[in-house]
Amino acid sequence: MKKKEYTALGRKISCELRDFIARDDMLIMVPMRQTLRGVCFENTGPETEQFYMWAFLMPLYIPFEYISLNFGKRLGGGSHTWVTDRPNLISDIIKAIRYEALPFLGSPSCNEKEIDRYILKLTSRLSNQNALEVAAYTLIRIGEYEDALKKIDDLLLTLDREVEWEQKIENRALFIKTELLNSPANAMKQMAVWTEQTLHNLDLISLVQ
Repeated sequence: MKKKEYTALGRKISCELRDFIARDDMLIMVPMRQTLRGVCFENTGPETEQFYMWAFLMPLYIPFEYISLNFGKRLGGGSHTWVTDRPNLISDIIKAIRYEALPFLGSPSCNEKEIDRYILKLTSRLSNQNALEVAAYTLIRIGEYEDALKKIDDLLLTLDREVEWEQKIENRALFIKTELLNSPANAMKQMAVWTEQTLHNLDLISLVQ
């Protein structure tokens, strides 16, 4: 399926789920602030009418140029695929969002502090570089600076400078660590800059509240 077809599908679904709006191949939970929460559609391959659905959370204060599913869950199970000509497709998707996606994403009424705490809970189950970086910056957001510095140090120990994407994480982590040691306010300002960059990269700036 193409993005415009996913958008049309998303619009039908969002008519029943008022806390989501359709945008390209996503359903985005609103209001949206510092964390993008939603459901995205993913083709299983080229020229196919089958697709996966993911519920995902994406902290926007980590610089990204694309949608990340690092904190995602496939709806219907790991290998479950959805087919465009499936009977009752819309109603089945709505059920999956209500009973699988929402328990994973949290309530639309959650405030930022509740979402931050939930993200820390998710990252505590993981030990990869992406999870460590998100945990470190989220700890800064909630004012736990000593724990944030420790988490940054843990992150730096895992990174390979010879790998380009890991070097980018290292550069960010060293920079935010310096800012945090100088002034927590500086670190928060830098994350606000990264948030705006990510929103522009994803063309989502109009959705922020």
